[in-house]
Amino acid sequence: MNKVILLGIDGATFDLIRPWIEKGELPTFGKMFHGGTHGNLETTVPCMSIPAIPSLFTGVNPARLGVFDFHKGDNSLVTYDDIEEESVWDILADNGVKCCVVNLTGTYPPRIRNGVMIAGGAPSERSDYVYPKGLKPKVSGFYSDFDSIKRLSPHEDRRRFLELAKMVERNRWRIFRYLMENDSYGLGILWIMLSDDIQHYYWGLEEIVLEYYREVDKIIGELVGLFQDYNILIVSDHGFSSRPMYNFHINSWLREKGYLKLEGGRLRNWFSLQSSNFLRYLWKWLPDRVKHFLLDLLPSKADGPGKKKLSSRRDFLIGVDWKNTAAYVDATSWGIRVNASNQDQYEHIRSQIIGELASMKDSDGNPIMQAAWRREDLFSGRYLNEIPDIVLLPSANYTVNQFLSTQPITSSKRDRNLRGDHTNCRNGIFIANGPIFKKGHQITRASILDMTPTILHVMGCPVPEGMDGKVMKDIFEMGSEPTGRDVQFQSRGRKPEMKRELTSEETRQIEERLKALGYLG
Repeated sequence: MNKVILLGIDGATFDLIRPWIEKGELPTFGKMFHGGTHGNLETTVPCMSIPAIPSLFTGVNPARLGVFDFHKGDNSLVTYDDIEEESVWDILADNGVKCCVVNLTGTYPPRIRNGVMIAGGAPSERSDYVYPKGLKPKVSGFYSDFDSIKRLSPHEDRRRFLELAKMVERNRWRIFRYLMENDSYGLGILWIMLSDDIQHYYWGLEEIVLEYYREVDKIIGELVGLFQDYNILIVSDHGFSSRPMYNFHINSWLREKGYLKLEGGRLRNWFSLQSSNFLRYLWKWLPDRVKHFLLDLLPSKADGPGKKKLSSRRDFLIGVDWKNTAAYVDATSWGIRVNASNQDQYEHIRSQIIGELASMKDSDGNPIMQAAWRREDLFSGRYLNEIPDIVLLPSANYTVNQFLSTQPITSSKRDRNLRGDHTNCRNGIFIANGPIFKKGHQITRASILDMTPTILHVMGCPVPEGMDGKVMKDIFEMGSEPTGRDVQFQSRGRKPEMKRELTSEETRQIEERLKALGYLG
């Protein structure tokens, strides 16, 4: 059996790594890059760790998972129990393969059928983040330095933050190595998470980011040296870039184009816009506990039966004439919902809006949108109807803002602690290195959904029928063992339902971290 180690580097992008490889700053990355197969890895929309990482470890798109964000439609946090499809380690377990899964986002509370798991994104060192639980004394301290780093100010304590981040990654690599060396695992997964933090806080400060990546490069070198009988995959869940400079108030644009209507005459319209502006600024500064309280109180006019995976709240849109509004953006700010009386009108409105967005330019002649899709062009599955009818991906300089404004485009408020962003960055990284992979080969296109079926095929296991991802046949060396086998498929049922709700303290700790990274408004 071919053994595999999957190393994830959260938010890694070739925009940084490739120039550093060329300058000789990252020697191990360079060896892996030039001595194997590489290319961009296209992630999900939204370009966020959740849903991207659950799609990576299940091989299916978010509309089948029922997971689109760190929060569900009821504003509670997504947990591993919310993932409705089997993971790659579940499938491998049924084929007799033991797995070691460490620090993968979206796996708290941890659970694995054959192997060990240290959950990623656990609240703190005190949490039950290890499965089986009896293993915790042997891996204790996994979150200790991480708890310390959360108490630092990234702006005021830059050097201390960087040193602690390197210590965290070094300690987590030590624990992963200990687990891998003390048992026999067919698949090992280690997710390096603080790369996301470093790039959020220090994007554009090359000295800091490069020093962190040098530490990651050393870890990769040690990993490759120790586990020479494994094939290595290095991936990221999305790319990265600087924070957008402008807000695109898409509901204001829809109003200008006649798709969104306000109630009453000019005076009432003016009052609605001013009220919306006030609400927008107030919302940004409200404490999270107040936001949760208000969201629980307000009924959502768009909510209906089954609307529980994705928020469709629109209460913040003040003074909208819903009866005569054809299109609007609700709390799911990455898409437009269409109101239409029949299918022909529905398709006409969608086509018209997509065309107008595609041709829209800013004052410098640059496009405001990278892309706008019909939802069925990106998604399929039982939760397709919860997804907005038009899915949006803004250009790098823009972020979609759902609040009404007097101007469709406004300057984005700068946050001194957040310099980088990835909500518009679909291209992650993919590097494959090992005896079964092509040398010096570049792939033209791959999806994050392809990781699970490719790993299954490499390890000689059947791929579940209907999985959205595909086996990446082009990455295998001619004559290597995987090329001598056809891809096998099998019918499998859905993941057994298991549920444990997070406590209020767990929720508070996780949300504090998400807010620090700018994921929560």
